This record gives sequence, C-alpha cells and structure tokens, in this order.
Amino acid sequence: MREFLEAVIRLPMPFIICAGLGLLFWRRPRLRRVLLATAALGPLVLGPPILGKVLLAAQLVTVSLRLPDAAPLAILVPTGGMYKVEDDQWWPSAASVERLSRGLALAERYGQAVPVVVAGGAPWPGAPAEAEILLAKVTSGNARIEIDSASRNTAETAEALRDRFPEARAATIVAATDRYHAARMAAVLRSAEFQPVIALSDKYRGLKVTFGDFLPQPEGLFLTSRALRAWFGLVWYLLHGKIAPEDLLARGPAAEPTTLGKP
Repeated sequence: MREFLEAVIRLPMPFIICAGLGLLFWRRPRLRRVLLATAALGPLVLGPPILGKVLLAAQLVTVSLRLPDAAPLAILVPTGGMYKVEDDQWWPSAASVERLSRGLALAERYGQAVPVVVAGGAPWPGAPAEAEILLAKVTSGNARIEIDSASRNTAETAEALRDRFPEARAATIVAATDRYHAARMAAVLRSAEFQPVIALSDKYRGLKVTFGDFLPQPEGLFLTSRALRAWFGLVWYLLHGKIAPEDLLARGPAAEPTTLGKP
C-alpha cells in the first residue's frame, strides 16, 4: 500500500491524473476547468527547485551531521535498492553503492574495531537480500563487515540493530545514507534508543540558493517529488507508531556536514 501511494504522489503523476480527469469530465465545464487548470499550473507552482530545497533542509535540521571524534558503536549502511538485468543478474542501485562507499570511508577513519553493519533484506518474496547483492558487487577491503539480511525497511533496520546491541543504551551509531533518507533513519535510531549521527553519502553540503531556483524546471519537479516522499515517509511512520514525535528532534547540536573521503 505504501509503495502504491508513493507512486501516486510522485510528481508529475498527480497532474497527469488531473488532466485525464479533466478530459473525462469534459461535459462538466466547471469541474473540467478546475482539473485542467490544476494540471497546467501545478508544475509551474511546484517546479521551482527552491520548494524542494526548503522542504529537504527543514528535515535535515532535525539531523545531527557532525561526525564524532570518538569511535561510534557501529557504522550502519542501509541499502538503497537493487535491480535485475538480463540472465537474472542482480545489481545494487547507485544509492546503495554510494552509501557503502561512505561507510567504508568511515571504517578507515575509525578503524577495524568498529563494525560496519550493512542492512538490507529481500524487498519481495523470492528476491535475494539487498545487503548480500551489494557486498557481492562492491569490494569492502579490510573493513569489519556484519550483514543484516533480514530487515526490509528503515524501521526493521533499527530494530535489528537494537537486537544486535541489546546492552548499548544511548550509544552513537553513525549511519551512512543520503539526504532524502537521513531524517527517517535518524528518527528510527532514536526510537531504538541510539544516538544517531548521519554521514551523508551524496554531495549535499547544505542549502544553497540561486536565482534559477525560483524558476520552474524539470529538476525542480524531481527535487520536490523526492522531498515530499521523504516527508510522506516520516508521516507514515508516525501514523503507524514506528516513531514518536520526539524522535524527530535531534538530541545534540546540529552542524554542517563533515566531508570524509569520496561521497
């Protein structure tokens, strides 16, 4: 159900639906005008990248981004998807590779005493575990790798980490993930009684605004769509009791992202 709802709200799908309904109700002038106007004006309103940037920055305010000087309890690398090509070969998504690359850079910083927990189960019955596919395709070097091949989503990843370290209360977990996943990852880790720090795996380095960000463009629709999906994920977790409102608040000073290795 959640995947279906995310697909429906993904821009520009809502405007395509409005245009289709406008044509369907062509003989009802007032409803037709509202639907077609929404389809035409929606991309102009939601197209400027500034909207998506602000929505995303509002989430990242709740996330601690400063890497700790002391070694954390563990480095968490949640997978970000995979896909199948010809001959039934599975490959990790670019997001998964970027997250693992960031996690391995963190492992070099903190040493082999800190485990790198790569988490990602099978997204649907019959599929392999994302963590196993990722590690089969990307060399992990000398890092101390531990695999969580059962967790199917962000909430289950935090619960499995809690089971892995049952005696660690308020310990620091550094999670390597991207800007769109950061707030949800941090919230579920707080719910599991950890102190999360997010090491961004992409090239986001804070809110930067240019004149072009106020003009509608395809990139703006994509960015706004991703930001709205990130908020939708948080709201979904709140409504289903996966996290509490207080889990959205950073329990420490927020900071600018720390550059570490190659993103």
